[in-house]
Amino acid sequence: MRSCTSALALWAAVLAHALVVSASQIVFSAPTNTSIGVERKPFGRFLHVTDLHPDPHYKHASAVHSACHHTKPKKHKADGKQRAGWFGTALTDCDSPPRLVASSLQWAAKNLVGKDGGIDFIIWTGDSARHDNDDKLPRSSREIFELNRWTLDQLERAFPGVPLVPSVGNNDIFPHNILFPGPNAVTKEYVQIWQDHVPEYEFHTFEQGGYYVKELLPNRLAAMSLNTLYFYDNNKAVDGCVRTKGKHNVDPGTAQLDWLEVQLDLFRQRGMQVHLLGHVPPTAGNYFARCYKRYTDIVLRFQDTIVAQHFGHMNTDAFFIQEDQDAAYAAQHPSVRVKQEGLPGDLKQDYSTLPGKGRTDEDLYSVFFIAPSIIPTYYPSIRLWTYNTTEGARYTASTTTTTQDDGIDEVDEEDDDVDLDEEDEAIVDVRSRHHHRPVPPKKRRGKKGKKRRRARHASAASPSRTNTYLSLLGYSQWVMDIDAQNDAIERILKQHGDDEKRRKHAEAVDVDYRLEYATYPASVLWADFAPSSGYTGPAAVPKALLQKELARAGVEEPWSKGKLAKPLRHMSEYALESVSVRTMMDLARRLMVDKKLWRRFVRRIYSESGYVP
Repeated sequence: MRSCTSALALWAAVLAHALVVSASQIVFSAPTNTSIGVERKPFGRFLHVTDLHPDPHYKHASAVHSACHHTKPKKHKADGKQRAGWFGTALTDCDSPPRLVASSLQWAAKNLVGKDGGIDFIIWTGDSARHDNDDKLPRSSREIFELNRWTLDQLERAFPGVPLVPSVGNNDIFPHNILFPGPNAVTKEYVQIWQDHVPEYEFHTFEQGGYYVKELLPNRLAAMSLNTLYFYDNNKAVDGCVRTKGKHNVDPGTAQLDWLEVQLDLFRQRGMQVHLLGHVPPTAGNYFARCYKRYTDIVLRFQDTIVAQHFGHMNTDAFFIQEDQDAAYAAQHPSVRVKQEGLPGDLKQDYSTLPGKGRTDEDLYSVFFIAPSIIPTYYPSIRLWTYNTTEGARYTASTTTTTQDDGIDEVDEEDDDVDLDEEDEAIVDVRSRHHHRPVPPKKRRGKKGKKRRRARHASAASPSRTNTYLSLLGYSQWVMDIDAQNDAIERILKQHGDDEKRRKHAEAVDVDYRLEYATYPASVLWADFAPSSGYTGPAAVPKALLQKELARAGVEEPWSKGKLAKPLRHMSEYALESVSVRTMMDLARRLMVDKKLWRRFVRRIYSESGYVP
């Protein structure tokens, strides 16, 4: 790839022209490299933002087929005259105009935080630079780092003092996807960019591998930001979590998994809970086979310590059920054939082959979430989570394990310590980039290695399994109808009058997000409108936003004669009492028997953008 020839001054000028703060105007907020103080009770809310992809070269009304950079359309294309929208252009390869990113974060700060309370932290799962999708304007490392600095500044301005937990995305490096073992120029630069958000005692670890730990509630809750590029099978600079004898030339993915295992064990001994987060989600279609297999094994073995896992990258909205290898093999149903294509087909294949509720050993399962993006690949989206802050119900891990066979797995040490042969490369059935269910490997030939025993830690009383202190209560998903808002801007720009006044009027218009759905029961979502509901947890959604949803639905009150108004019912139809292994598996089963609910779920995968896979 060619390096970018534009100078930093030109880049800043373009950025300013795009109605954002130029490099010379940046004023960083006070350092926020601290955990939530124990002097106050946490709010019980946090945000997940991902895949913002700001593009300083984005031009309103430019040709979509030029990556929304150039005015001249490609005449040979049937839709070559399609033009770039003011806030971005959905269902295209164009990135985000900076005004979309800045305005979206300001909307979240004003409305999701606002006067109704606050948030405890923000997980920010990467891809904060544009794609390399225009040969006339190739990217450079310099521009990528500047875009990450700019995005960080927008977050700090919108949420001053709120702890941020950033992670590196596959487009946050040059060239994209390719990251060599550290220490390297990339990891060293991001230590500098994120120095107020990566704990100082983690700088060395981050320079080595691009991952780190950050305590959010001291001695209670931590976040582990993973560098998923060392697991990502598009990264040809690494060997895919191979195991080698000795301590030299260790694959960086292997080193990270070793670190992950040690850290989880330490947190478990301290009685803490952990959020895992990263950019690329852990599916067999995304990860090297060895990385996928071992990562899944680790998270299942520490099920009582990992409260949740959060990822981005795919720009879609979905959850995946992770399974123990033996459980996955037992669940194979050759007769189940799914006709649906893409991610919905992959999820249907997995959900439809889960065991029945009465035959499920929850010790063998976990869940991870992928959040939709701000970049309008579909419609821009933001996710607001709530969690249990009732500390009197705190779970403390036992010193002994609680899984089958006394919590011990027999592991063939040879499998872990040497390269896998060609037969073992086929340990997963990759129907697409998303599918994650493994199939049984062929039997190994030759002498087996010696056996060693690994502890497994799972408990029905842990926050990932039951609603207790630090358990996830649920989330609300917020989506922007970018087409409608672009149309409104075009009407302003087409009005009669002075061109400069019309443009200033357009520039003063902010984005607006609406509630797409929430995972809570209606009694929780609308608790502020029914004081007798008995709900005492953090407000699922600020009341002012719910009042806007009532206005959109054309109703004055959510309840009438004890029933929820019909236009509001779709918002809370998942009705999860909390977000746990059990409730998410139950939801997966419901989606397989309720055709109407499944159709709405598929629309939500693509943020109600109307995309059909």
